Amino acid sequence: MNAVGHPQSVTAVRSRLAGLVERQAAGAGGAVVVFALDGVGRGLADRAWRAAEVCTMRSVFPSTSAAAWLSSLTGVPVARHGIPGVVFTIDDDLVNVYEHHRPLVDGGQGNVFGDAVAHGYRAVAALCDLVNYPCSWRDLLLRGAEVVVGTPLYTRPGPYRAPSADELDTGLRAAVAAGLAGGDRCLLWCFVEVDTHIHHHGDDAHAVEALRVVERLALDLVADGHVVAAHSDHGHTPTTHDTWLAELLDGLAAEFGFTMGGAGRTRWLYPAPGTSEALAARLRAELPGSIRVERSDSEFPPGTAARDRVGDLLLVAEGTRFLTVDGYRFDHGSRTREEIEVPFAVWGVR
Repeated sequence: MNAVGHPQSVTAVRSRLAGLVERQAAGAGGAVVVFALDGVGRGLADRAWRAAEVCTMRSVFPSTSAAAWLSSLTGVPVARHGIPGVVFTIDDDLVNVYEHHRPLVDGGQGNVFGDAVAHGYRAVAALCDLVNYPCSWRDLLLRGAEVVVGTPLYTRPGPYRAPSADELDTGLRAAVAAGLAGGDRCLLWCFVEVDTHIHHHGDDAHAVEALRVVERLALDLVADGHVVAAHSDHGHTPTTHDTWLAELLDGLAAEFGFTMGGAGRTRWLYPAPGTSEALAARLRAELPGSIRVERSDSEFPPGTAARDRVGDLLLVAEGTRFLTVDGYRFDHGSRTREEIEVPFAVWGVR
């Protein structure tokens, strides 16, 4: 088990899952079932799981879903795969990656699904909550997998309502059954967006119970001869929308002519030519000390795919007040321990 102080990056998830498939393929067979739990931090996992072997992994920066899931399944850092967050430029056009339908460049890095096929296993992805994100990013993330739909659990239409434990159990068991219908020699990756709940309510009793539902199902699958893993992309930290900050940035955008992208608690600014130095100086003078102003080159090496898509300046939240979505009380995207430390859990391996 990894020490909490020295976690591996989530880029190691691919090799860990490949190792589980290789072990199953060399033994008596059986599936490797993987629950991809969006938004679950290590602390929440520690409160819920009692029967799993759990280690800490470190999310990518920015600690956003689009970046971290792709790094987890490909083993490639953000700078190389080029998906740094939600809003960034592609060919100089500012896009929302979850609404982008033009092909994204595949760097030939491979992923966990190709690894499974190489070991003679079927590769299956149960969309569940991903069903509501039809986009090129999802296509790239699940490249090589046979897709089954599954039931959305946290992203259902209408006002948000937390699913009951029975609804979670029924939906997850149905998704697993659909994924395993073609036989047990299978890697089945099943996506559950607990993130939606945690943005509004944090790591509350429902979040703990949701993970306990996952563990009960995991133990049933282990009893049937399968191995089960669960991993996450990021955690959350308390965040309050700061209207003063929003108004300040609006005024500076009008003055300096910059646009803004990013996601959650990290934003990047695209200054007009020749204004970066002056803009950085004004930001450092006027922003509170809880918001870091950084050069993008310090995080994304020049010439990399990600650096070509982010602006010249980064705003990174270190405190609780920043920009966030209306109604959110918890958010992610920056570098606090709560956002960065995530679990990788396994049931059924001794």
